[in-house]
Amino acid sequence: FHWKMSSPRSHYSLPPTENFCHVIQRAGEPNLGDGTDAVPTTQEGKTVDIVVTMSVSIPVPLGAPNHFIVTNVDDDEPYAGGIKINGKRLSTTLFLEDGNGEELARIIKSGGKKGDPITFDICSFRAFHDSQMPQVVDKGDALYCWAKIRGDTDGDLKLTVETWSPDNGGGYVKMYTSEPYYAHATDEDMYPPLVFKKRDGSNVAFAGAKRESPSPFVGPSWILHIAPGMDPCIIICLIAVLDELEK
Repeated sequence: FHWKMSSPRSHYSLPPTENFCHVIQRAGEPNLGDGTDAVPTTQEGKTVDIVVTMSVSIPVPLGAPNHFIVTNVDDDEPYAGGIKINGKRLSTTLFLEDGNGEELARIIKSGGKKGDPITFDICSFRAFHDSQMPQVVDKGDALYCWAKIRGDTDGDLKLTVETWSPDNGGGYVKMYTSEPYYAHATDEDMYPPLVFKKRDGSNVAFAGAKRESPSPFVGPSWILHIAPGMDPCIIICLIAVLDELEK
């Protein structure tokens, strides 16, 4: 599917902030950004407010990947020392990196051939739980899959996210979904704002298209409000997945 934005838009209308201020309980789960400043807030009412912007390399070589930079909403400074997502030429894998270029996670795309559904695995060198074993081998590296993502291809920007659980011997359970928030879209041609929800119905993040650059090398920015307790790097990865699904 293809999302369009016919011309630059002003800020979308924000939903009530109290909808995203409650602490999300995750029972001691690790975060992709542990060891950096890209970790959840823990204070009730304190959201992580960031902007994720897609860009491509200039000049644009054949098979050039997209890159995603992350900045703070309030001052446009790099978020958490420079958290970013980088791709590699002619590769379907994206890399979540810290400000020093150290890998925090990989987003590995699979499927899409002969009608197979497209899926994305968010993987790390670290286990999500002590009882988890490596499940993915990518480029010779044994990785732990933290989450599996499926996208809806009917144009509604819906994602389903399954996360690893040690329950019942270990496996994946449906944990998060995204859905359009049309009540706060300001124009039918604007990317619909999205709400990410946990399976218990609690709101974990809000994402809305902020602007479109006149440059063909800079894509739209997504402004994110992430509830306290929620892993911000997971939400950043989901924005990259949305862009991949557009291709």
